[in-house]
Parts: sequence; structure tokens; C-alpha cells
Amino acid sequence: MIKRIVLSITMLLVSLSCIAPNLSSISVSELHNRFIIERQRILYEREFNRFINHLGYKESSNDWKIINSIGCMGEYQFAYKTLKHLGYDYITPKRFKQDPNIFPLDLQQKVLKELIYVNTIGLIPYEEYIGLTIKDVIISKAGLIGAAHLGGIGSVKLYLTSFGVIDKRDKYGTKISDYIREFSLYSL
Repeated sequence: MIKRIVLSITMLLVSLSCIAPNLSSISVSELHNRFIIERQRILYEREFNRFINHLGYKESSNDWKIINSIGCMGEYQFAYKTLKHLGYDYITPKRFKQDPNIFPLDLQQKVLKELIYVNTIGLIPYEEYIGLTIKDVIISKAGLIGAAHLGGIGSVKLYLTSFGVIDKRDKYGTKISDYIREFSLYSL
């Protein structure tokens, strides 16, 4: 309990330092709202970092220099087609194999955030499925984002609209439903 109080006071002080220049013109309710927003941002950022760390572990055991047998690269196992779609067509499996430093971890994380953004936008029409259970799999936003990383939005769409009848697998046998289930524990 004391730790929680100290943490709250610390977060309030951090929040105050961000808005300190003109506190006299800020109402208590506005100060409270800013504190809540900052707290939510910090919690979301922690959860997002846990999500991408888990995704990296699932894809490559967090090995940013790895290339798999079908040419997917890096910690998050990007296919060349995905990199090309996002504007990184200079990163090819052949070049990455020769020199992994053409696609360093910080760039991989940047590209992952871009891909998550693109997938999140593409999944908007399917948000109506969030909260439903399909074949014992609870549908969540994070689960859908994880599954879109595995098999693309099209595979997620097929899974949802067929109510689990079409459950595509990747080249290694991992199903869309496996990623929906595994990543559903995150709040994104």
C-alpha cells in the first residue's frame, strides 16, 4: 500500500514537472486529468513493450540477427514482401544474411511499430469481433494484432468471418488462432 502511495506521488510530481511552467492557471480537475492521461500513457507503453518483447520471443527467441528457412528476418521475422510494402525494399534476405547490420534491432523495432500501426488500421472493420469467443478463443485487439503479424490481415479476416472454420497456418504449422489466443492477455 505504501509503495502504491509513493508511486502515485512520484507520478504526480513527474506530471507536475511536465506542466509546471504555468500551474496557477490550471484547475485541480485539469491537473487531475493530465495526471490520469500520463499514467495511462505510461501503463500502455509498458504493456506495449511487454507485447513486442513476447512477439520477438515467439518469433525468434529475441534473436535480431536470425533468418529462418523461408527467408524471414530479424527478431520479429519480417518477410521481404512485408518490408517492401513498408518501404524497406533494400533489406533483402540475401543482404541481411551477408550483413545483419543493414537491419539493426532499433530499425527492426521501428518497422514493427509501423507494421502494428498498419495492421491496427486494417483491423478496424473487425473490431466488432473483440470480446467474442470463437472456438474457445477469446478475441482481443492484441490477439488480432499478433495474429495479423503471423499471417496478415487477410488470414485474420478469414478466421473471424468464418467463425474459426478457416484457421490458416504458417509454414511451421502455427495457426492464426494460436496467436490470437497467446497474445490475448495484453491490453492494447
